[in-house]
Amino acid sequence: MLKGVNQAQKDYKPPSFDRARTTLVDECQRELEKELIPVKDTWTTHGTSIVSDGWTNVKRQPLINVVASNNSSSVFMYAKDFTRHEKMGANIAKFLLESIEEVGSSNVL
Repeated sequence: MLKGVNQAQKDYKPPSFDRARTTLVDECQRELEKELIPVKDTWTTHGTSIVSDGWTNVKRQPLINVVASNNSSSVFMYAKDFTRHEKMGANIAKFLLESIEEVGSSNVL
């Protein structure tokens, strides 16, 4: 990163804080979604598995993440902060069922 910063043109002006956290993030998200279309299309033809894992971040917040995986690739979908939720079977099941619905229940193996 530092090499890249040093190689930038001397008159380079970085984006503003607001633009970096709004417009640019939205643009990156749209580009990433486009790149994921071929991967998500394999979910219909090959099926996919929902994989989940729990961990604790550096702030000691309990997180549960969800990954959709098949023989073609794996895609990190999202992580949820479970600080305000009991990590009990019913809550985790509800969380995973929402993930299955997002992928499409007919696509989940």
